[in-house]
Amino acid sequence: MASNDKLSGGEATFLLALTPFAWMLSGFTTAYLWNNFMVTALALPAITWVQGIGIDLCISWLTSHAASPKERDVYEHIARMFIIPLFFLAFGWIILAFTT
Repeated sequence: MASNDKLSGGEATFLLALTPFAWMLSGFTTAYLWNNFMVTALALPAITWVQGIGIDLCISWLTSHAASPKERDVYEHIARMFIIPLFFLAFGWIILAFTT
């Protein structure tokens, strides 16, 4: 990381390149959870992973907050992009295992 606690150009480019993959993972997670819980519990229509991306982006935009004063390094950004959706996917999978 650069000495001024901001992302360097290479780090920012790397994060930008990872963003579509993070969106796909989040969209898949949203669609998986929606299709396994909302469809069965509330009889709502199933969604595709592309619709999951759209729902995830809308909710993220509506609930986004101003950046915290503490700057994050590139590893924290990657963790937020991938670890959080994987956590919810795993948690939903575990819950689904007990409901069937």
